[in-house]
Parts: sequence; C-alpha cells; structure tokens
Amino acid sequence: MLISENLVFDYLERGDPSSNIKADWLIKGMIKETQCYLFLRNTDKTKGKEDRSNLTYCCCSFFPYSKIKYGLNARKMTIMKKNKLILSSHTNEILYENSKYTGY
Repeated sequence: MLISENLVFDYLERGDPSSNIKADWLIKGMIKETQCYLFLRNTDKTKGKEDRSNLTYCCCSFFPYSKIKYGLNARKMTIMKKNKLILSSHTNEILYENSKYTGY
C-alpha cells in the first residue's frame, strides 16, 4: 500500500467526527484493487501537534473501505518525496519525488 500511489491526509486536525479513531495521519491507498485506510499515530507523547517533525509513528488502525469515506473533512497533504528503505542492503530507493521538492 505504501509503495502504490496514495493520498495522505492530516487527520489530527479534522478527523471524522463519527469515528473513534485517534490518529495524526490518514493514508488512503489501494491493495490488490481494494481501497484501504491506514491510520498513523505519534508514539512520542512528549511532543505536541505543533512539532510533528522527526517523530515515530505507529499504525493504530488499518482496514479496507466499507461504506464510511474517511478523509472527507481532513486536509489533503502533498507528497514531496517517497523513499523505500531496503533493510537487507541498507540502501534507499526513491519511489517518487515531486518536481517542486527542494531537499529541505
């Protein structure tokens, strides 16, 4: 799912009011032609929502689409760069890089 094209939403600010999922990020993507939702939550409770850089996130929920369309009220983010870390060879593969990415 993370390798395929997907949409990333800032779920912390405008999560779905009808949902009990507490998450920072929502990633919506496809797995074998099935739309799925992946919710990520910050595991470092010492930092607030103001500083979300260099944090560790964990999956707090993952499931296929079924009637509820998550992300409708959430702010859509622009993916600037997507890397795949290959642990066996300790190499990094660039999967996507936005033309406006400046390397900040």
